[in-house]
Amino acid sequence: MELTSGVVDGGIVLALRGDLTTEDMPELRRQLGRALTEARDCVVCEVSRLQSADPAAMTLFSSGAVHEGDPGPVICIAGAHGDVAEVIEGLELPRFVPVARSVSDAMAKARQDPPRLFASKTFPPDAAAPRLARRFALETCEEWSLAALCDSVEQVVGELVTNAVHHAGTDLVVRLERTTDRLVVSVTDEQPAAAWSWWNEPADAELATGAGYGLAIVRSLTSAVGVQSHPAWGKRVWAAFSLRPIVPRQPSPHPVRTRITVNAGRSAATSDGARWSVTVELRWHPRRPDRVHLRLISRPSHPALSGAHWDLPRAALRDGLDRRVKHDSLRLWPDRQGRQLVVELPGRPARVLRLSAWRVRRFLAESDAPGQHGAVPTG
Repeated sequence: MELTSGVVDGGIVLALRGDLTTEDMPELRRQLGRALTEARDCVVCEVSRLQSADPAAMTLFSSGAVHEGDPGPVICIAGAHGDVAEVIEGLELPRFVPVARSVSDAMAKARQDPPRLFASKTFPPDAAAPRLARRFALETCEEWSLAALCDSVEQVVGELVTNAVHHAGTDLVVRLERTTDRLVVSVTDEQPAAAWSWWNEPADAELATGAGYGLAIVRSLTSAVGVQSHPAWGKRVWAAFSLRPIVPRQPSPHPVRTRITVNAGRSAATSDGARWSVTVELRWHPRRPDRVHLRLISRPSHPALSGAHWDLPRAALRDGLDRRVKHDSLRLWPDRQGRQLVVELPGRPARVLRLSAWRVRRFLAESDAPGQHGAVPTG
């Protein structure tokens, strides 16, 4: 079997070719595990060029069922035909994972739920992992304007990571996922066994002692907890926080402007070390609801940046948060798991700007107009 991985429309696609046998299961398991920690909402296994499949190997997908309330991306199968389609039907895989005719149809099925923000990071199983994971969770919550939850999220992440370090002893992935009405934090390790003592301790904080007290803390701070065990990725322990639902934002009757600093420092050319900065200004006007004006501003003024401004579709700015987009001489794409929007400006050499993705999303939400997508969280 040959297996390749790529990104299509913001989702991860694993393309399988040739013959899938039980000998291929370790590699498929490894690729699935990696994709599931990196994907925003879905992992599509495209099997249109798969000539045959051993039923024993295909059972790997039946273990990927996602139950209602479970966090994380959905696994989908797309493009099955011939003998492979017969194996899928014989195993009743559609009961466990979405099965579609094409990659686009599979993504549409997986994305019937509300859109989500996500951030993930891998940590080694050492004593520093809980502290580093708490810092990562804190920074993510601040980016997503969830300051009120920072303390609780930090504590829950610390408990889950500490437990994974002690019980699993493998590399672990911390994932934060925000939908319209909840924030889910999860810790995934490579140990699939889920029936360990910490999870089965009493939920009552007054009765729990030792390791069980950590679970009691997690349950007292969150609205739901759960654990998933899967041979492809190991074990995922998760906890959810309820958020107030989003409400549609009324169209802004006034122009909207935001400035994002992309570079700053102190000048070494002057004795007093005067500060300098380069800022990106985004402007939107209700007279032109489908356009955004982008301008570079330097302080103090720099001749190389004079006249550095562009007009681009609002849709290009929005789509650039999820995939590569080109408009005239500008190129936009997401980076660092969607935490930044990269804007490549024309020139020789080309200049690259890195904008905070959550600041761009907030600008788009504040300038939301009729007929455009957008609602802002109030939680």
